[in-house]
Amino acid sequence: MAQNAVEVDLSGKVAAITGGSRGIGRGIAEAFLAAGASVAINGRSQAKGDQALAEMGAGGRAIFVAGDVTSQADVERFIAATIEEFGRVDLLVNNAGGSSGFAPIAQLTDEGYGAALAEDLARIRKLEPIAARPVSRWLKTRRWAQRNPVVATMSVGAFAALFVVASVFFVKN
Repeated sequence: MAQNAVEVDLSGKVAAITGGSRGIGRGIAEAFLAAGASVAINGRSQAKGDQALAEMGAGGRAIFVAGDVTSQADVERFIAATIEEFGRVDLLVNNAGGSSGFAPIAQLTDEGYGAALAEDLARIRKLEPIAARPVSRWLKTRRWAQRNPVVATMSVGAFAALFVVASVFFVKN
């Protein structure tokens, strides 16, 4: 079965992608690079970031900035480094997620599952404004806010967790 592909030209655009050194974020970074964009990727491990950059082979069109997206200072530094390197941010992909105890769901303990759910919920609550604020402040100074998208991605588990929490809140209140 043939897939329908949509060709997108992102030449001259700059994407800042949290959680971009592996998984979905890495795939997004590679797709944006293939479409002509420059990318800044973020993750907690400098070694994994360096490896991702080497494997992507993007040369001067990609940078890695180590940091933890739950830290406002680290996110501010990531966005500032992106703007310093490329002069702008056109796309923000808030992709970082997951948990510190990775395992197939069938192998997770109740505590591990609860911790993963809590981490995803924290990212919904914290990550969007943490990463979007520095970008929106920068865009506002250039009157670009009306023309530049902010893309947010999260795991399906995070949305399922949000639904459960919203349901519990509704039932209790």
